Amino acid sequence: MGKDCLNPLLRMGARMARRKSGKGTGMGIIGAGRMGGWFTWFLTRRGMRVTVYDVERGRASELAEKTGARAAGELRELAGTDMIMVATPPWEVPRVLEQLAPIVSRGTLVFDIATFKTGIIDAYQVLPPGVHAASAHPLFGPGAPLSTPSAFKVITMEVGGREGEERLRGFFQDLGFRVEKMSWKEHDRVMGLTIGLSFALGSLLDRILLEEGLEDLLEKSGSSFKALVIHSLSLLNQDEKLVEYVLGLPVVREQVRGFARRLESLAEDPQGILEDLRRAREAFGREWLDAAYVSLYRAIETFTLE
Repeated sequence: MGKDCLNPLLRMGARMARRKSGKGTGMGIIGAGRMGGWFTWFLTRRGMRVTVYDVERGRASELAEKTGARAAGELRELAGTDMIMVATPPWEVPRVLEQLAPIVSRGTLVFDIATFKTGIIDAYQVLPPGVHAASAHPLFGPGAPLSTPSAFKVITMEVGGREGEERLRGFFQDLGFRVEKMSWKEHDRVMGLTIGLSFALGSLLDRILLEEGLEDLLEKSGSSFKALVIHSLSLLNQDEKLVEYVLGLPVVREQVRGFARRLESLAEDPQGILEDLRRAREAFGREWLDAAYVSLYRAIETFTLE
């Protein structure tokens, strides 16, 4: 094996050795909620020293007791950690960065895991020079199993003018996640479609279910509609403030308006639906179509209201 091949392996081995020894691997997590809690469990299970802080001190203490992390009574106790993850609701990230600015050390990597980055990336400007910064979006929720990180992807993004993205990308890769780098603007455009549209469609279907009656419709519906019901009901587990935040973002509203225009055009030209079906079948291929059909029935089989 050549020297060029060995160097990346040696660097990765050194990072993993530091992580196992507990030296130079301190992680501070701000927010002991659903995702902050998930990462506290995940990282402590892998031998990392984690200090968790939450404005609700009891929540941080309870999480720390269960996971073996340390609960911080004050935000400044995270100042000595090598990395600080901001796992608060997205609308709180700018305020948290302001609070970190006077206490964070040079060389510390500060990053958020918010779903959307609009209004967050510019907020990193409050951090002093020498502090590393980046942004990440784990494409999974708090129900993800802790044992299979390779099944999930994390998006990493640069924060203008600062070091940190490459370091953050390597961190998640070493932990076993699949990682992709994107610009934050492209990220938000894509999330506006995949997440924003999902929220909008789910909210619309929930309204229909309320008007028509959930159980009555389920008894008279086929497989495709049941799959839509599973989707819409699952969204009701989301925090109301988060849903309001997502649906209020300009990038999401733009995507929803575009979808509404497409629906209107289909109502005016039903033949357009058939044309879209033909094009989609050709583009996606039989393998994907068959796999989706099987997965659809698996999801329906496990869904029950009893």
